[in-house]
Amino acid sequence: MRYRIIANRVLLVVLCSFGTAAGLKYYYGDIFWINLLFHVTEASLVGGLADWFAVTALFEKPLGIPWHTALIPRNREKTITAIVNTIEQELVSAELVRSKIEKVRMTKYLIEWVDSDRGKQAFASLVVNYIEHVLDHLDKQQLASHLTTLCKDYINRTSFNRQIKNFGRWALAEGKDEQLLDVLIAELIELVNKDKGSETILNYLKSYQRQVTKNPAGKIAVWFGERTDSLNLEELAEALQQDVTATLLRLQSPRHPIRRWARKRMFDFLGRLEQDQQMARSLEEWKQQVVLRLPLDQFIGPLVDAILSSDQLSGKKGLYHSPLLVWGLSQAKTYWDIFKSDQEMQDWLDKRLQQALVNIIEGEHSFFGVVARDALSTYSEQDISRFIEEKVGDDLAWIRINGSVVGAVVGLVLFLFLHFIYDPYVVPVIRGWIQ
Repeated sequence: MRYRIIANRVLLVVLCSFGTAAGLKYYYGDIFWINLLFHVTEASLVGGLADWFAVTALFEKPLGIPWHTALIPRNREKTITAIVNTIEQELVSAELVRSKIEKVRMTKYLIEWVDSDRGKQAFASLVVNYIEHVLDHLDKQQLASHLTTLCKDYINRTSFNRQIKNFGRWALAEGKDEQLLDVLIAELIELVNKDKGSETILNYLKSYQRQVTKNPAGKIAVWFGERTDSLNLEELAEALQQDVTATLLRLQSPRHPIRRWARKRMFDFLGRLEQDQQMARSLEEWKQQVVLRLPLDQFIGPLVDAILSSDQLSGKKGLYHSPLLVWGLSQAKTYWDIFKSDQEMQDWLDKRLQQALVNIIEGEHSFFGVVARDALSTYSEQDISRFIEEKVGDDLAWIRINGSVVGAVVGLVLFLFLHFIYDPYVVPVIRGWIQ
């Protein structure tokens, strides 16, 4: 509204200037500079008044003239429709919105936001909520069945022959076979030296004795041994126990012939696996039979139930301290890092997001007009006039100022043309033609 005051003051100055020029012309007569001032101020006043009338006629009835004035209040509905059409077709047209959206790199802002502190918290919360939702709606039996199927499929797809060769080569190269034998021999020595070990040997000897005494010759031999005290099972069991222990102790040496023989047999076996196709097929067939009979569900079912029922997965507080959350966050971060480094994937997502937004805007484009119409429909005629004047009032004030300025310039040009060109040169020629 500041420029409206300036425009009014400019018009007032022009009016005063015209009155002053008219007074000077009345008192001093036909003087060049007075005539120049009179014509310039006259033209400026006419231009200013004409533009004042035109601008004022948009909102009010200037000088009380009712014809073709107060155009905006009288045409309230047309004005609202024009504003709505301008918004829909020009300000936020579908083509304009599409062109603007296609220039926006949405993934760039997405990456910047997710990498910020606030974005990281939201990202972690999203992962937690997703895992919690999955756990809440998880069918334990279905999960166990699915895991069992996955395990069996993996075993079926995996070459048992290749796995044995790889494991055997690794074990032999790293000396794991020797370590395994050392552990087994140590366990056997401990087992044999226990009281239960001697009992086992004694029970075996007694069982063998019962089998021998089933025939007459064996029965006589046992009877003769017991009578001559040459057959004492307790002493024999103790001697066997000591003998087995001594043999196992000797086997602890890596240079023992039996250990060397066993190592050579392992090398030979791995070599046969690489060359003997029949053995490889036999191992695969054996694996298939074992997989079909393997009761994995009896192991996986209780395992799944125990894991899902554990304290670390019961409730959100427990989930925050769960290895499952750590795993989920690490997996999410891995995929996020892959996404950030994959420009092609970002371009693909940008196009999909842009197209989705464009489809939404095109489908609901009339919504902009509906909102604008609903908002403007609450305005009265005076409110509409005030609203438009607030938006374009300064521009209209400049139109009025320009009217006075342009009028003054046109008046100056016409006066100079009439005084220096038309009167001295054109008028005599016209009079000569008439006479």
